[in-house]
Amino acid sequence: MGVFDIEDMGKKGSKAIVKNPRSCTTCRECKRQEQFSSRVNLEKFKSKFEFTVETVGVIKPEDIVKASFGVLKEKSEKWIHELSELTQQTQNHD
Repeated sequence: MGVFDIEDMGKKGSKAIVKNPRSCTTCRECKRQEQFSSRVNLEKFKSKFEFTVETVGVIKPEDIVKASFGVLKEKSEKWIHELSELTQQTQNHD
């Protein structure tokens, strides 16, 4: 998949390095061969989220991300308001 590359270490030989981590599809093919299975660690970071922004127009990707955060903020505030009203209604019925 083009994830790994071989790095020349001179007299020490060579080693595989992760060249393109975003190319990984988690197909696990790199762990299928017994000789590599213990040397490759596939794990996800639950505290990280990676995404790609592609644009074909005149708007820069940075501006698209900033605008999307504004929309996300508005929607979050709406749901916080809705949940607050629902909580109040539930408390009034008790």
